[in-house]
Amino acid sequence: MLEGTTKLILHVSKKLEEWGFSPSKSRLLLAASGGRDSMLLCKILGQLKYTFDIAHVNYGLRGEESKEDAQFVKEAAKLEGRTFHFLEASEMMKSQPGNNVQSAAREIRYAWFESLKKQFGFEAVLTAHHQEDQAETFLLQLIRGSGGKGLSGMDAQNDLICRPLLEISSALMEDSANDLTVTWREDSSNESIKYRRNHIRKLILPELKQLNPEVSQVLAETCTRLKTEQNLLNYFIQKAGILEQTADKAGLLINKQKLREHPEPTYILHHLLGDLGFSWSLCEQIAVNLTKGKELVYHTALWSATSNRSHISVYQKLKDVSIAPNSEHWKIFSEIITEVADYKNTTAENEVYLSAEILGQKLSIRNAQTGDYFYPLGMLGRKKMSDYFKDQKLSSEAKKMQLLLCVENDIAWVVNRRIDKRFAVKEGDKSMIRVRLVSTL
Repeated sequence: MLEGTTKLILHVSKKLEEWGFSPSKSRLLLAASGGRDSMLLCKILGQLKYTFDIAHVNYGLRGEESKEDAQFVKEAAKLEGRTFHFLEASEMMKSQPGNNVQSAAREIRYAWFESLKKQFGFEAVLTAHHQEDQAETFLLQLIRGSGGKGLSGMDAQNDLICRPLLEISSALMEDSANDLTVTWREDSSNESIKYRRNHIRKLILPELKQLNPEVSQVLAETCTRLKTEQNLLNYFIQKAGILEQTADKAGLLINKQKLREHPEPTYILHHLLGDLGFSWSLCEQIAVNLTKGKELVYHTALWSATSNRSHISVYQKLKDVSIAPNSEHWKIFSEIITEVADYKNTTAENEVYLSAEILGQKLSIRNAQTGDYFYPLGMLGRKKMSDYFKDQKLSSEAKKMQLLLCVENDIAWVVNRRIDKRFAVKEGDKSMIRVRLVSTL
């Protein structure tokens, strides 16, 4: 075995131990595309004697090639003695905007990974992102005009994803994959420069390496330093009391008085709201109007910020939702579930478990209407939706944006808030329906 391969395996071992995982106790989920990087990580995890399952998503973007990738990963999982999890996402991808394919694919797979993690009790999902991936992410965010948060790149570890190879160069991974006789499949779409990341990988990074052969390492280390600065900024924002907890835990609540006490409110606003689509100029506009007491509303494509006398309330927009299922802006996906680990504690966004009695009935989504009522689970009797919103202390904007899932003409779920008791899963039920809402915006 090459010295570099030995060092790579030791690096992965130390990273996993640093994050609190151990071969004898931990159960992990490996996200595998079938490419070199994920299959190398699969081989390393096996050598380290970790218990792990393998997950693969088919987006259906490359026809038969995509199907062959899925079959390859399935057979590799069987050969390694690993449980294989598969998501057929072709139909979901068809509803996504054509100019945002990679972003849509990422959202779909991460939502699925979150669901698998909760359902099967995995401690973490592992991906094989490496140093060049981090450098590409930095350059992508730079082109988009991101601030420090975007430029800090991918996290090595967060609540869902762990990336033990993020500090490793692609060259070392190539050598180690060959050394360990790893087999993998090449993704033909990686050669197309119509995707921005591929354009950077194939054209821009090679040019930068002419100026500095270690540019990928330099950019990745820059991400690490910026991440530290962002953590420090988050600490000061928290200590200053600028960001408060919303009553419904669904959005952001910014204390205007605390914000005005600081010399750079635009920078703080962009730090908090930049990832939601609020540009620097829009944050600058909000900052200029901080002293105004009348209600002002600012919009991005998917979010709204309402500024009143004391606070700025930021909520995701759910407007223009048709009452028809599979409407222009939302897709409803439902499936029968017979084995669910602690379904009551699921916290997945836009996902709910309902009684199997709804099977065959029409599901639809809409916004709240005058006269709406439901029977909240955990409460006595019937409640008007307007009274429920008042109890939740929702802003007028949040009320307008609230999404409702209906079974026939009855409200079954105030999305991401509360289930109607008539449609809740009952103790002893052997099956249930998992419903997921997917935005097509």
